[in-house]
Amino acid sequence: MIGFALIGTGTIAHQHAEAIKSLPGAKLLAIKSSDQKRAEAFAKQYNIPLATTDYNLILNNKDIHAVDIVTVNNTHADLGILAAEAGKHVLVEKPLDASEEKAQQLITACKKNKVILGVISQFRFDKALIQLKKLLTEEKLGKPLKGKVSMKWHRSEDYFNANQAWRKNATQAGGGVLMVQAIHHLDYLRYLLGEVKTVAATLHYKTGTSIEETADLQLTFQSGTIIDVHATTATPKTYADTFELTCEQATATLKRNKYYHSLRLSTQPLSFLKNLTHYKKGTIKDNILDFTTAIKENKHPAITGEDALQTLHLVYACYTAEKLKRSVEITSL
Repeated sequence: MIGFALIGTGTIAHQHAEAIKSLPGAKLLAIKSSDQKRAEAFAKQYNIPLATTDYNLILNNKDIHAVDIVTVNNTHADLGILAAEAGKHVLVEKPLDASEEKAQQLITACKKNKVILGVISQFRFDKALIQLKKLLTEEKLGKPLKGKVSMKWHRSEDYFNANQAWRKNATQAGGGVLMVQAIHHLDYLRYLLGEVKTVAATLHYKTGTSIEETADLQLTFQSGTIIDVHATTATPKTYADTFELTCEQATATLKRNKYYHSLRLSTQPLSFLKNLTHYKKGTIKDNILDFTTAIKENKHPAITGEDALQTLHLVYACYTAEKLKRSVEITSL
């Protein structure tokens, strides 16, 4: 059994707690919050033995093998480094941190202390994406040429004002829609198509804040594939995500909504491909199961620290492109 401590009691922490408690190979032993009453209420809800504001109680507990960090973005690395130095495996909600430098320090600390570092990016476990990746790897669709991503999510003022309004603070969050929401999409584009060579970006900022609420990107991959991305949190309601990828022999269209992820393949004469298939969406539970398996088998998780750092590097390249008002080249780390 892998003993977990959950660090943070915000909205996403509830999904993590439910996921850990549902896994037969894991047990949730502690919850840490900056507020003792909130920690105790959370512990009562999920029947967690230890509720504390003292991180050292967790780091010194030999029954706790891993920490799951779901705190404000710019605290991820600091908390993870302390855990690694205490010999704990580290799981971090995306992004790896709000700072590339600190993110690299976390990776180094985990390597130095020989602990597993994993990152939550549950879209990677979407069965439709996995199927598309398989078809691309097997070259059944031909070379990917051009594509577009549409992400239109509604995020209310209550959402931005919750938890001391950290999501409106660029220092704490690291950014807006690109860092907090569309990082999922940038991550799966890298998973499907490899590394990005250049990016151009146009951003629109949320009134009265320093974070972007809408982003329009053009990504050119090292393979030559070009993907346009539109991402926003300014719509009056949330629409299903769409991703269309035109290849030499087929066009793949993916649609991800609240209930499922579908894949449509339009092609002639490749009749072995189904026209429309609904697939299971990836979940935080899938992600944490992968992490616990990596600990037990001493192997890399699906999303490593290095992988997450490259996606974070891409996000910051988008900010640089917007600042310079031109396309910028992405360096591989």
